[in-house]
Amino acid sequence: MAGDQAQLVSLYLRAYQAFGRQAYLGTARSILAYIDEVLWDRDRGFFYSSQESDPAYYALDAQGRAERQAPYVDKTLYTERNAAVASAYM
Repeated sequence: MAGDQAQLVSLYLRAYQAFGRQAYLGTARSILAYIDEVLWDRDRGFFYSSQESDPAYYALDAQGRAERQAPYVDKTLYTERNAAVASAYM
């Protein structure tokens, strides 16, 4: 998932540069916010590899998410995914 998110950030930023649509920039920022909030390990300085998919969780509103535990985050370190995410920040 981290690698996919990194690719999406790069694509949305290229689309923003090419077309100037604020929606593309906003989407890239939203993806980066997710990466920072869920996949970034501030203590060890790397990005986790992924978070489990749980459609029922993501369909909840903010109130419902507060009551339900977020899906499991795989804290495995993969160098290639970390490099891809780091590159997306450039």
